[in-house]
Amino acid sequence: MPKFSQVIYNGLNQDFKPGDQLKSRMKLSKILGLELNHGFILHVGGNQFYKNRSGVIKIYSKWRSISRLQLPLLLVGPPPDKELLKLIHVFPYSSEIIFANKVSDQELRLCYQAATTLLFPSHDEGFGWPIAEAMASGCPVITTGIPPMTEVGGVAAKYVPPYYKAKDKDSEWVNDCAAVLGEVINLKETEKQKLISLGIENAKRFNTEYSLDQIEKTYLDILNN
Repeated sequence: MPKFSQVIYNGLNQDFKPGDQLKSRMKLSKILGLELNHGFILHVGGNQFYKNRSGVIKIYSKWRSISRLQLPLLLVGPPPDKELLKLIHVFPYSSEIIFANKVSDQELRLCYQAATTLLFPSHDEGFGWPIAEAMASGCPVITTGIPPMTEVGGVAAKYVPPYYKAKDKDSEWVNDCAAVLGEVINLKETEKQKLISLGIENAKRFNTEYSLDQIEKTYLDILNN
């Protein structure tokens, strides 16, 4: 057994920070040629099964069916595969499910700053960097209530249950997740700002300078003991 053990997180590899949300939406709308000025639901990830893009689309479609709001869904990552395209066309809101597959680093930062919320219901992750990136950018996060997502999100994320593997539970899971999405989108301004502040503070754990300071402190602790 090691005599000394310390967990130190890596730092974010870009300068993710909050921005003026309205200005970010206007810039992003112009760059992508989309109408995003009233907000949108964001997902960042690929077509790997554990990223659960199909779950994102099901949750979004369910939320749209019970909400008066008409926010689009923006999925940043590679183009959808054949199975995902089939799924999209099942739902009546397919025209408002948008894929952005050629997004620069600067545009990704704008996406986080402009989004109403990040919807990230992954089955599993190596770590789940979009959670930290979104929080550092002042974007509320909804993710799955299991590790490692809970380790990254801490008390600053809103959590949905892990996917119910039994096929007859699929609708129940979608309904539960859509309810959480609705709660976050409809937060009162004071509650939303509190959640954003918690996220920004939580994301400081993944600041590069902080990580380097922690590494230095750890080495000093080892030398001193």
